[in-house]
Amino acid sequence: MRVPQLAQPASLPAAEIDARVVELSGKIACNCGCGKKVVEKCYCGVANGLRDELRSQVTAGSTHDQVLDNFVQTYGEEILASPVPEGFNLTAWAAPFTALLLGIVLVGVLLSKWRRRSATDTGSTPALGSSPAATLDPYEEAFEAEYASRRD
Repeated sequence: MRVPQLAQPASLPAAEIDARVVELSGKIACNCGCGKKVVEKCYCGVANGLRDELRSQVTAGSTHDQVLDNFVQTYGEEILASPVPEGFNLTAWAAPFTALLLGIVLVGVLLSKWRRRSATDTGSTPALGSSPAATLDPYEEAFEAEYASRRD
């Protein structure tokens, strides 16, 4: 009696394995403490171990999502280079765009107010060569009189 063999995953060419490992290593953060670099750009011993783990999972036939899920189960969600866009993590994705939009609106409102204010204020400033005494308060007038008497 013959025992049926289990289906083995088709072996991938080395170039495809390397390409998948490079792609996945760009989505996994190194957890060695060297500034949360992605494994693709980190060359410490921890990153090399993570790359080896990626390579073994890809060689075993795991899909992209299976590899990422396995890393999240093993190391926690902090191992991902970018947060999963679900639940509360959506704020990490949406906050920068919202802040940029609010900043643009704020700058637009301020510019329009400054334009209106400068248009109404142009008549109130004294022209060059006109008497400044008409626009000075009493303290400034006293200062100007004292200064003029000491200059002579």
